[in-house]
Amino acid sequence: MNKHISGFRQYIKALMDHLEKNDPDTKKKIDETLVKGGKEADALMDRLQYCYRVYLIIGFHKSVECVKHFLEWGQG
Repeated sequence: MNKHISGFRQYIKALMDHLEKNDPDTKKKIDETLVKGGKEADALMDRLQYCYRVYLIIGFHKSVECVKHFLEWGQG
């Protein structure tokens, strides 16, 4: 990830593009959760915002690890 991501929306787009190429199963989990909606989707969005802050501080690849960790840990 060479270019700077200037906002949360751009981060989500870059994250989803990265996952589509490198980890389609994780992308599918995120898509399914967001489409389903409800409390799980709200919790996922909160976690994605946390991972965006990880990106800002540590970098993109650590933020991807953060997303995967939250998905493995559970949605609730």
